[in-house]
Amino acid sequence: MARLYKRRFELRVGDSGEYLSVADGDVNLRVFFSIEHKYNGHQSMAEITIFNLNRDSEQKIFEKYRSVTLQAGYPELFGPIFAGQIINVQRGREYTERSVKLFCRSGGEQVATTTVNRSFAKGTPMRDVISHCAGALGLPVEMIGEWGDLPEAMGGYVLSGDAKAKLADLADGHGFTWVIENEALLLIRGEASREGETYLLRADTGMIGSPEVTEFGIEVDCALNPVVGIGRRIRIESVAPQFTFSGVYWRNIPATIGVGEYTVNAVRHQGDTHSDLWRSRFSCWRAAA
Repeated sequence: MARLYKRRFELRVGDSGEYLSVADGDVNLRVFFSIEHKYNGHQSMAEITIFNLNRDSEQKIFEKYRSVTLQAGYPELFGPIFAGQIINVQRGREYTERSVKLFCRSGGEQVATTTVNRSFAKGTPMRDVISHCAGALGLPVEMIGEWGDLPEAMGGYVLSGDAKAKLADLADGHGFTWVIENEALLLIRGEASREGETYLLRADTGMIGSPEVTEFGIEVDCALNPVVGIGRRIRIESVAPQFTFSGVYWRNIPATIGVGEYTVNAVRHQGDTHSDLWRSRFSCWRAAA
């Protein structure tokens, strides 16, 4: 069990050749971030605000730097929580502090502009068609769940046009969804979970407050956690879940509701290097057996 103390972070803005780096030792630079990874055909988004940069670094962000990577957590629980490209920049001021806000998106312009043009022969497995369309976006692809039961393309198949739109069409027709998380493309079939050990979340492993039980699953806050991502299975243990749907008194709710295994379908990370804000929020549905 990781000890959650002494926060860590590392922000890198720019490419490998030249970049701006801000880490937890830079006490004069304040960084605020809000990051969202959403299930169901979304690119991950990030808003990152840096305070007190010098003019030269500000200008390079506006004119030169495009890539962003952010790692955060604790010494024993540390890892990437966002990787993507800057799509817009905004200057601001808070009292006497100058700030630069970065609006970022995983996949960036590459995903928005990529096209695909390929014909497939009769009898081609639809899994291969989906894999080719996903691969055209130029990102590492991870296919989660069972794909062997997909049919063959009985009359052949043609992919022509915007790759992102074609992938959305395939998702609607074949029961999967996709999300770009940290510059990797995840394809998730049905309610499948990623392989690997189930992460235990309770008070002594970082859970904050009580989980909120909804009609569709559960939402839970915890100390910032870079390990749990989209499609990851977690086990929640709590003695005091809260209900956020109507008709609670008229439903037959088991005493153990809120306790059990769930699959994460949305993640939100928030942090401020100069305040107590340093947490993650997971939206989950009950894991399939």
